[in-house]
Amino acid sequence: MIALSKLFFIYSMNYDRAVYEIHSFVYELYGEICSENSTPDSILEKIQQKTKEFSESGELYKSFISEKLGGQIYYSATKRNLMGLLAAYFTERKGGGLEGKLFDTAFDIEHIHATADDTKEVSEDLQNCIGNLMLLERSINRSLGKKKFTEKKKQYRNSSYKFARELAETTQYKWSEKDIIARRDEIVAQAIKFLFQ
Repeated sequence: MIALSKLFFIYSMNYDRAVYEIHSFVYELYGEICSENSTPDSILEKIQQKTKEFSESGELYKSFISEKLGGQIYYSATKRNLMGLLAAYFTERKGGGLEGKLFDTAFDIEHIHATADDTKEVSEDLQNCIGNLMLLERSINRSLGKKKFTEKKKQYRNSSYKFARELAETTQYKWSEKDIIARRDEIVAQAIKFLFQ
């Protein structure tokens, strides 16, 4: 199930819609599962081979990393929610209550860099990439409105999400392009390792 979930994640992020290739693959996989000759290992190998085919697809794979994982994701609910959950998973997995935090809590995807700040505006690409987005409880996010980063941080300390609480404790008065790029690159590197290794 983990291998299949990773494969679905990859194709959902890449295409942002249902694609025939995966429908066909799942149909074949279902046939193999129902076959008398199949084993859990043979099914897992088939899923891993499909993931490997994607990771060896050259330009498609490079585009996936730079544009789909590291690019603008906010305007697609599928992409922002998937990447937001994955980023939260990377910071929350060492603590307890992971499933409740990620799947039983009503969340929004929060823009960390506040457009209300009197700081340098960041490009739209950076404003809407995973480096500037995080999971935040819906009730907290909706109360923030267009507040400045220094004001938003005060509310972040009430979050059950570790990254939000860590941001609340920083002495930073702004969330800069440099911060966005560093966080984006870290999350993308973790995602590649998690999905393909």
